[in-house]
Amino acid sequence: MILSRPDFQSGLLNSQQEIDLQRYFLDVHERQANGDAFPFNLEELVPSVYQLKHKAVEALKKGYTQGVDFISSPGRVIDNPNPEVEYRLSSATFEHLVAKKNKAIFEVYRRVFHAVAAEAIKLVKPDAGTVRALEAAAKALICRIHPTG
Repeated sequence: MILSRPDFQSGLLNSQQEIDLQRYFLDVHERQANGDAFPFNLEELVPSVYQLKHKAVEALKKGYTQGVDFISSPGRVIDNPNPEVEYRLSSATFEHLVAKKNKAIFEVYRRVFHAVAAEAIKLVKPDAGTVRALEAAAKALICRIHPTG
């Protein structure tokens, strides 16, 4: 379990929960890097994200595409005439389902997104001093190429 449901909803974390959150992100990263297209089992979302498996299955079938976002197959239950279906999720699907239900985890994704966006804006939109320096360099270059009196 990543965090308890009330902690998910509150977004207020103690030090142990922060460690659990870090472990969650490391685990997600490692599984993604492993190369498996569907590294997560839907069961991992129950009970911390979805209280009941059928609710998780409903959300999966309603909002995601089989074969792209998840795959399903009969579970490996020995001597069971009615085996349960096993659902394997892509990293993106798993993360989306968790972030939609977990305020603490969503907040991490939100912070990272805004930090990256702010850095991208800095790269795309130089400050006034940089623009003036580039203009001066361009004028100097033009004067060297086309000296006119």
